[in-house]
Amino acid sequence: RLVRLLQVVKLTKRFRQLRVLIEALLTGLAAVGYVAVLILVFNFILGVAGVNYFKENDGLNFGSMARAMTTLYRIETLQAWEQILYVEMFGCERYWPPVLEAEQASRCKTSQASGYPVFIFFAVVVVFGALVMPSLLVAVITAAVKESNYELESSANTEQRVRLVRDLYKASLSDHDAATYEHLFKIADKNGSGA
Repeated sequence: RLVRLLQVVKLTKRFRQLRVLIEALLTGLAAVGYVAVLILVFNFILGVAGVNYFKENDGLNFGSMARAMTTLYRIETLQAWEQILYVEMFGCERYWPPVLEAEQASRCKTSQASGYPVFIFFAVVVVFGALVMPSLLVAVITAAVKESNYELESSANTEQRVRLVRDLYKASLSDHDAATYEHLFKIADKNGSGA
């Protein structure tokens, strides 16, 4: 069964775009990891701020660090984030989503209306968490795909040039000599421009 699975890998040689995507994902994995760490640190800092400022008013969403991180994810995915905003702006006694009335009674310790300044916190979470960070992730993946595509085209151009030279000097140039020239060309071509 493992041998059959490895046959799928052979498909990448046949389909150029599939090969480009797989190579891009593998080469861009480190950069994607760095962006994921950046997102995690960003959410952690905002989670600590949310627990410190909103715990007393909204124990359901910001009662612990785990709840705060889950709430931040909910805000970043724009899933009914305005309800959480209204609870923080107007206080848990004045506004609470009707679905959570029973849960609210046990979690609302002291209702503190934070007013409009809390909007700044939510604006930072929405703008950076929902718009900037995912765009950064897409940009990293796009750059990796572009780089992988350029490398693949560059190697294809080099192979085509070697074949052309070999065809021109077929009688006097062996495969070993062609490989040697290709290696020397790669050494001389420091910037990878092919010129």
